[in-house]
Amino acid sequence: MNLNRDSILEFNDAFFALQTQLGSGKVAIDFNRLRKLVRSDTDSAYACVQLYRKLAETKREHFGNALIIARAYELETGDMGLVAELRPLAEALGAMDLFRAALEMG
Repeated sequence: MNLNRDSILEFNDAFFALQTQLGSGKVAIDFNRLRKLVRSDTDSAYACVQLYRKLAETKREHFGNALIIARAYELETGDMGLVAELRPLAEALGAMDLFRAALEMG
């Protein structure tokens, strides 16, 4: 893995730039553009999933970010490990509906 702080921050900024606020705390994202972003920097995508997973342990709202990036990562790399790592957290957070919905994305 070839990581540095700046590349992770750039990935995260680009991830947020893909999001559209819908109101009432809801956010939409262009999943195809997210897949392209992940494809362009898989190492930073992986690191961001790990970061959001850790944050979600204490702030549930970060779980969705971890999950959607992990799903895009899985589709782009064929590596199912990140999504699998998130399943126990989804169960602990009561977010299995969100988890199952993410598995249908792609």
